[in-house]
Amino acid sequence: MDFEIKAKSESELNDNLETTDLLLVAPHLKYMIDEVKDVCAEKGVKYGIIPQKIYGSLDGKGLVEFAEEVLKEGN
Repeated sequence: MDFEIKAKSESELNDNLETTDLLLVAPHLKYMIDEVKDVCAEKGVKYGIIPQKIYGSLDGKGLVEFAEEVLKEGN
């Protein structure tokens, strides 16, 4: 699977979803998950909250594995 990964701020949530397959939310932004669910549902985008262990340890391999899992299982 090929990935193009981009980091964006929460203020850019609606700006890039037209070309996005998966939106991963940092754990410290999980308070936004209801808004993320609504916006992603409208655009047909899958989403997930990055596990703290992966985020906190900057585990790139773990992040890719998590992304693959969310893409396969969906929301």
